[in-house]
Amino acid sequence: MRGGAAVVVAGMLALASRHHLGRWFDDPDDLVGPIRDPWVGGRPFLPDGLPVIDRVPGHGNAFAATGHGMLGVTLGPATGHRLAEYVVTGRRPEALGPFRFDRLRSCARRALVGEVFVGVRSYMPGPCTCLVPRRTVMPLPWLRMLVASTAAMVLAGPAAVATAAAPDQDGVRASVHTAGRVEDAGDVLRYSWPGVYFEGRFRGTGVGIVLDDPAADYDVQIDGATVATLVTPGRTTHRVDGLRGGVHTVRLVKRNDTPWSTSSFGGFVAAPGGAVLARPAARSRQIEFVGDSLTAGYGNLSTSRDCTGEQLKRTTNADVSYGALTARRLRADYQINAYSGLGMVRNYNGGSPEVNYRTFYDRALLNVPGDVWQNPGTWRPQLVVVHLGTNDFSTPVNPGEPWTDESLAAAYRSAYSGFLQKLRARYGPGTTILAVGTGPFAGHVEQVVQERTAAGDRRVRSWRLDDTGLDYTGCHWHYSARDNRLLADRLTSFISDLPIRW
Repeated sequence: MRGGAAVVVAGMLALASRHHLGRWFDDPDDLVGPIRDPWVGGRPFLPDGLPVIDRVPGHGNAFAATGHGMLGVTLGPATGHRLAEYVVTGRRPEALGPFRFDRLRSCARRALVGEVFVGVRSYMPGPCTCLVPRRTVMPLPWLRMLVASTAAMVLAGPAAVATAAAPDQDGVRASVHTAGRVEDAGDVLRYSWPGVYFEGRFRGTGVGIVLDDPAADYDVQIDGATVATLVTPGRTTHRVDGLRGGVHTVRLVKRNDTPWSTSSFGGFVAAPGGAVLARPAARSRQIEFVGDSLTAGYGNLSTSRDCTGEQLKRTTNADVSYGALTARRLRADYQINAYSGLGMVRNYNGGSPEVNYRTFYDRALLNVPGDVWQNPGTWRPQLVVVHLGTNDFSTPVNPGEPWTDESLAAAYRSAYSGFLQKLRARYGPGTTILAVGTGPFAGHVEQVVQERTAAGDRRVRSWRLDDTGLDYTGCHWHYSARDNRLLADRLTSFISDLPIRW
């Protein structure tokens, strides 16, 4: 390959690429032309078919496709590298371990359906009763190793007959723990809300983190310590290497709120010789935080109240917001469903009157109209903390807005009561709902809670946020990191005295 000779990649790579286009090709002539993009092409041939397809878990859009005879494609040295990148999640496979022929099933050992020619070894096909008729999709575990081995050989040459250290056969979510609102696409998890985190375990001296995010920043934590901050990483696999051998924990957390963008996480991959282990257990306690920029950690790491847009992005960190701190002190999993600038009925300074926080609450992907988060059944919070109202009341009603001070207050109370009823219907009578009020809207919150309590809701409480001692030195007069710690202290103390059914 490095010497310029053509590389013949057997069945799994060629048909894998075409399978992404959503078609099944009965006739080899259908495959003539570009495989995916103009820089990947060739003329494959298919003597007698019988394809089998299997997705490589944890490695995105990788498929194996082989059969009696060989479905192959001849590639030049550069395009061979590109094709292998595409087959394994569209990225260079970061975690490769030794190819284990002895781990193949007996049928696979007898046949090894298809040839693999990369100038180093050849597995010749033979009759195998494991194969199934054309068009049938069948999971065969050994194919996961075989396709990764082929991709590795294309990438690195004869010395790298290897297999990707895939964490699990059931997709990314099977090998990571997350409590956030994510859309499970199998090979990636998509999400928008701030503070979404992914936790994993691995054995070895390093780990790769597969991301596709052009907007958000992330912290990477190994064994509880932050080792890197990724600034709008784009499409990449970020590596952490040089660790002591053994078992480690890894945590990836989205720092800021980027509601105009969708983020994608493609899983953790172990360093060569290592392995991604079973995902960490979920915590028995769950808390959901509902709010605006004060809950999102807006500019909380800033040393100045005056911030540019770029400074705001870099200094926002939901992982040190009062909600995240409170949850960790209570040893709880959590969601931070916070959206900067929005209110219960009125947004900051009356902006974007066609929407409000309630417009987006049900979504997993905030920039997808009509999207609805599908709770996998694992999110059953014992506590929901609602802190909405600052944007409704922090600025005076402008001329032309459809409110008077009195009608705004009435609309706020009505919407707030309806929102609490929605939470009650969603999570049931056992969930405690804590409504947070401060400043000009504290009285409205307390009135709503009193009315619901009188109507028979015994697990709704109000908390008047005490802002004594807060310096508001975050961007644009938001909570600073110190403020968030103080609020977490006070909120944790208050929650600890509630009769919550943990």
